[in-house]
Amino acid sequence: MSIKNGKYTYPGKEYDYLDKSLLFESRMFYGNCMKNKGSCVVWTQKSKNEKGLMENSIFLVEVDEDKLVESKLSYDNKIVNELIKNCKELPGIDVTSEP
Repeated sequence: MSIKNGKYTYPGKEYDYLDKSLLFESRMFYGNCMKNKGSCVVWTQKSKNEKGLMENSIFLVEVDEDKLVESKLSYDNKIVNELIKNCKELPGIDVTSEP
């Protein structure tokens, strides 16, 4: 998920501080990204699972009146293409994990 320690992650790549292997990668889009949704922020992401394999997912945060509604979607290239077409992307940064 794009929440770490109660905060949303900044888009980009996170590498292991010891061996420099990729742990997490995300892109973040914002605006009226999804059909039938209002303003939202969407992350497409890859996370290393317990077996060391990268898994793709999509994480969505919508504003519903005065609260944030979070959901995780199955990764789908059609959704990603829609995001790229209909939203603005925040450029990512590269970081390393903490010891």
